[in-house]
This record gives sequence, C-alpha cells and structure tokens, in this order.
Amino acid sequence: MTNMNLGTIERNAIKPYSSKWVKQKAKVILKAFAVLATLSIVVTLFIMCNQLKEANQNLSEQYSATYKNMTAWMDEAYRLNGEVQRYSEENSELLMENEILADENLSLYEDLQAAQDKIDELTMLLEAREQEEAEATKLVHEYSNITLSEYEWELFPLIVALEAGDQSNEGQRAVIEVACNRVNQSGWGGNTIKDILLAKGQFETVKWLDNPYNLPGEKEINNIKYVLENGRTVLPSSDYVYFASYSGANGYDEIKIGDHYFAKGGNR
Repeated sequence: MTNMNLGTIERNAIKPYSSKWVKQKAKVILKAFAVLATLSIVVTLFIMCNQLKEANQNLSEQYSATYKNMTAWMDEAYRLNGEVQRYSEENSELLMENEILADENLSLYEDLQAAQDKIDELTMLLEAREQEEAEATKLVHEYSNITLSEYEWELFPLIVALEAGDQSNEGQRAVIEVACNRVNQSGWGGNTIKDILLAKGQFETVKWLDNPYNLPGEKEINNIKYVLENGRTVLPSSDYVYFASYSGANGYDEIKIGDHYFAKGGNR
C-alpha cells in the first residue's frame, strides 16, 4: 500500500511538473524571444530611421546645392538672354544703319553716274566744238584763199623738192609759207601759186623743171596739204617773203630754219 502510494505520488508529482512547467517555461522563452525580436526590430527600425534621416539630410543638402546651382544657372541664362537681346537690338540698329547707308551709297552712285554721264556728254560736246573750231580754223586762215589747180599740184611739189628736198618737214613748210605769203602780197608776179613760182627772179630752181635733179614724193605733197589746211605754223608772220641758202641775202629780222635763212620784206 505504501509502495503504491509513493509511486503514484512520484508520477503525479512528475507529470504536472513536466507539462505545466515546460509550457510555462516555453511561454517565458517565447515571450523573451518575442521581446528580443521586437527589440531587434525596433533597433533595426531605429537604425534605418537614422540612416534614412541622414540620407534625407544628404539629399536635402544635395537638393539645396542643386537648387542653388540651378538658380545661379538660371540667373546666368537670364543674363545671357538679356545680352543676346541687347546684341540683337544693336544688330538690328546696325542693320537699319547699313540699309540707310546702302540707300545713301546707291543714291550717291546714281548721282555720280549721272554726273559722269553729264561729264561724258560735255566732253563729247567740247570735243565736237574743238573739232568744229579746228575745222573752222582750217577753213578760215590767211591761206584759205589759195587753191591749187591740177597743174599747180604737179609744179608746187617739184619746186619744193628742188628748193628744200633735203630739209625737214619744218624747213619745207617754211618754203611753202614764203610762196603763200607772196601770193597774198602784191608785187610778186601774180596772185596764184603758178604765177609766183614761174615769175622771173623768184625761184631759181625753175630752170631745172625740164631736167630736175630731185623729184617730189609724198613728203612734199603732204607738207603742201598741211600748210594749205592749217595756215602759217612755222614762220613768225606773213611778212616773211624771202628765203636763201645764205645769210643777209634780202630783207630783215632774219631767222634760220634748217639750212635756209628767212627774212621779212618791205619797210621796217
């Protein structure tokens, strides 16, 4: 009886202790783990919050710096835009001034062109007038009254060739002018070239007409034409009616042209 009670008591004592106690201890342990897990989560969240706070602060600082940079960039952009607008306005003013200058230059060019056209017109008129005056001079001079017949166009060049065939154009024209001066003055045998050339005692080379030692060419003909067209251009005046191959032959106020001496006739 005693043994059975003791065994029963031990089992009864062990059984409650084993299940209840274990459950209680398990609950305690689970609570402890729960608390630890909660603490771990809280710590982790706290750390994450601190990290997020630092990250947010860094982001805020970066944003602030970025905002400042963007503000500075915007200010610079506004400044540059203002410069561009100012340059654009200045460029527009310059373009307008250039257009005005271009119009003025065009007007000046047109004025200059008109002036040049007027100058050209006046130059043409002046040249035409000078030509008319030259023609008038050719037509009206002291030898304008002298014309040559066909025979005189043969005789006169031959006499010039015999008298001054070896002289320059100036020397030949001086001889021709002497003959023309004699035509325009009385007392020289007539009032034509033929009369003057063939008059006795005037041109000694007349004796060589049938057997000339020098024949005329284009030079003599051209010099006669020149004198008849342009008048007296070599001798100082129409009073020069003498010429000779030596000095002091006749007349006064003697001048030398080439190999000949020319002098005035009549009274001093």
